[in-house]
Amino acid sequence: GPAGLYSAKLILKSIPESKVFVFEKLPSPFGLMRFGVAPDHQEVKKVQNELSSVLQSDRLSFFGNVEIGKDISLEAMQQLFSGTIFSYGASYDKSLNIPGETLNNVHSAREFVFWYNCHPEYQQLNFNLESVRNVAVIGNGNVALDVARILTKDVNLLKKTDISDTALTKLEKSNIRNIFVIGRRGCVQSAFTTKELRELTKLEGVELCIYKEDIINSLNDASITECKDCLLYTSDAADDLLCVDLGGRRLIKKK
Repeated sequence: GPAGLYSAKLILKSIPESKVFVFEKLPSPFGLMRFGVAPDHQEVKKVQNELSSVLQSDRLSFFGNVEIGKDISLEAMQQLFSGTIFSYGASYDKSLNIPGETLNNVHSAREFVFWYNCHPEYQQLNFNLESVRNVAVIGNGNVALDVARILTKDVNLLKKTDISDTALTKLEKSNIRNIFVIGRRGCVQSAFTTKELRELTKLEGVELCIYKEDIINSLNDASITECKDCLLYTSDAADDLLCVDLGGRRLIKKK
């Protein structure tokens, strides 16, 4: 992934006589840059161009389909190499141990994102998009908004991206009409960026609803403490207009 290849780049630059061997469990490189970034965010994926130049170094060798501990032992690597860097993320979801967590149609965002990004180990998953109308996305970061956007975006626009064919087929038959993005904490702790939220306002045929009462109710003690300068007011001209300044994020929505 990016962390491993940036580490390799630094080693190659800092140690002129060094050689780097990159081992990857999957057939292809780039990790989350390839399988985690939303398919309609190609500008973010351009980082792959820089990382590709690292892979082209004659002092670097890439080996795909190699699992450490299975195909090659750590003991063997210690004997073969001067040093070893492990730069991988979580391979499995963390169980929350809450009621209903294992019910049908309950999925982790990691599964869904890897599925629509054509991760080879997740193409067999079956997401039921035809017989449901309402979807709840738990979380209020960029990944949550990615999921909401992919579920609502015009499929014809998604066809211009590198989204998986399996996901496209499912999305074309989708009957989802309502998506609820639910944050565990208050509105101030929202981790999404303004850019991600703005994208949802520009989706054709999609109405983004931010309700005044929800914003007010989400101003819990933690929110007030974290953002003492947060502004919450109604317009003098129209009481049904809500403006909330969330530490640099401004949401404006008619009631």
